[in-house]
Amino acid sequence: MVIGRAIVLAAGRGTRLGNATRHIPKPMLEIGGRPLIKNIVAAIATAGITSVTVVTGYHASTIEEYLAARSQIPVAFVRQPAPEGTAAAVRLARHATGDMPFLLCWGDIATASEHYLQVINAWRPGFAATIGVNLVDDVGRHASVVFGSDKRIKEIVEKPVGSPPSLWNNSGLMVLGPQVWEQLERIEPSQRGELELPDAINRLAALGEIVEAVQLKGLWFDIGTPAELEAARSAFSTGAATNGP
Repeated sequence: MVIGRAIVLAAGRGTRLGNATRHIPKPMLEIGGRPLIKNIVAAIATAGITSVTVVTGYHASTIEEYLAARSQIPVAFVRQPAPEGTAAAVRLARHATGDMPFLLCWGDIATASEHYLQVINAWRPGFAATIGVNLVDDVGRHASVVFGSDKRIKEIVEKPVGSPPSLWNNSGLMVLGPQVWEQLERIEPSQRGELELPDAINRLAALGEIVEAVQLKGLWFDIGTPAELEAARSAFSTGAATNGP
């Protein structure tokens, strides 16, 4: 099945980045010579996506005006008025996907461009999700993914406290089937007071739906701190990586 639509979550500011995001949203930070959001949309287009909906929030017009003038595929926008969690952000773009599976990606992740196609190609009819997972040293900052030898995901633990169940991380890159919409409506706010996408995915797994892990290797950066931003810029600088976004 061809995956033709995508949603990109790009509403955040990135408060830990300090002055770097004082006047621009995090997805507009330059990596590899151009804004991260441009890299993401270009990689999405290369992977065969034909339309994308971007969820904006902080300095929304900066992203919207930039992509409206430069995106190589049709792009639409929906604004998240308040940061209420990843699940809340995805729900805002419900109208953009119909009853078709769609690619979902975080707008603050810099990753190797081939990862997008890898996650898309893993999708099969009947699946509820294919989720890119990657090994990280400090999964406590991210989301620990538990899956078996069959690569079927059993649980995603958001920002685990103490010893994490695994060092496999939710990469923020996935294909979701239409089954997810019902679960997105059923979840309750987490302890952080937000509607978390992993809670909806966990409900799918608990119902016996196929949630497939796709193991990703290579460059991956969560642009959440100044150190991570500089590491990504170094990795994706001209000549430093052949498979950048």
